[in-house]
Formats: sequence, structure tokens, C-alpha cells
Amino acid sequence: MTVTSTRDWPNAWPEAVIFDLDGTLVDSAPDIGRAVNAAYGPLGIGPFNAAEVRRMIGGGARVALQRAAETAGLNLSTGDEQAVFNRFMVAYADVSEEGNGLYPGAREVLVALRERGIKTAVCTNKSEPVAAIALKALGLLDVLDSFAGQRDGQPKKPDPAMLQHT
Repeated sequence: MTVTSTRDWPNAWPEAVIFDLDGTLVDSAPDIGRAVNAAYGPLGIGPFNAAEVRRMIGGGARVALQRAAETAGLNLSTGDEQAVFNRFMVAYADVSEEGNGLYPGAREVLVALRERGIKTAVCTNKSEPVAAIALKALGLLDVLDSFAGQRDGQPKKPDPAMLQHT
């Protein structure tokens, strides 16, 4: 549809809006920082500061953890990488249960869209179980029609497969 004037705007609303979670609806950097520090703490590494953590974010947990290792000048074995990842996932699930970090106005935007009859969804590279925990803790499940998180064997965003699942 081509919108030619502001009078056409009410007819130009989409049927659905799909949001990313981290960095869009939620400032998850503090939670990611706590989880990264918990993952590397047993190795005597860290704590990483907020600026370092923000540079690590983007591409998922494994990429963030790899960037953390690079920041610390570490070259981990495959076994150590897996142990760090496992500690990160446990810690991140724990902090996700707290429901911290919803950006001001995020819930209101979702509510306003739903009031206009527009479906809302979240598509995130978080694992689907962690996404469910976070969305529940944030109080967003009641204003979403759907959500999708990372599943084993499923490509990550920006691959369209995850969006199609959402």
C-alpha cells in the first residue's frame, strides 16, 4: 500500500509488528554483564565493566563469550569454552527471571498496537526457554501474540526462518 497523505495513515497500519527483545524492548546489557562475569569468575577473569560488556553484545551468547575471552586475552580450550558457556546459560536464566531492564514505554507501545488490532510478537536469539522466562518476568506475555527464540538446529536471526516461525 502506498500512503499518499496523512489521511491514509489509519489504513496503513501493519497486520503485525515483530520486535527484537534485547536492545529493542529491553536493556539487557546489565543482565548479560552479570552472566558473563559469573561465567568467567571461576577462571579468575573479570569483572568486565559495562562498556566492555556492551562491546561484547551482538551475535548471541557464544559470540559475546568469545569477545569476553578476547578482551581478557584468553585462548580457551574447547572444554573450557563449553564450561564457560554452561555457566553463562545458568546465570543468564537466573537473571532473566528477575525481569529487569524493560525500556520506558515499551509495554505501552505493545498495548497501543494491540488496541489497534495489530498483532505483536518477539523474535530473539535468546534460547526459547530463556526468552519465555524473561518475557514472563517482564510481564509481556499478556501483550504478545507470539514469540520465538533460538532452537537447536534453527538458524539465528537475521535468517528469515525464525521470523517465519514467529
